Amino acid sequence: FMATLHRTGSSGGLVLLKGAPEAVLDRCLGVDRTLVELRAAELAKNGMRVLGVAAKTVPTADACLDSEGVADGFALLG
Repeated sequence: FMATLHRTGSSGGLVLLKGAPEAVLDRCLGVDRTLVELRAAELAKNGMRVLGVAAKTVPTADACLDSEGVADGFALLG
């Protein structure tokens, strides 16, 4: 997976994550994992490259990307 940090002002930032669906799903909350995995497999079976995308806000503009900061707490975007 790959993660990027986007500063949204003096009070926080946004972390965006993309990668293999299973890697992204491991870091997301409140997702019907079975449904997403079935849909991703269906797309892949038809020859499509499948990536997952997720995001989370961070409370401080001083945030940095490290393994702990990208371990969990994401919302799946697609």
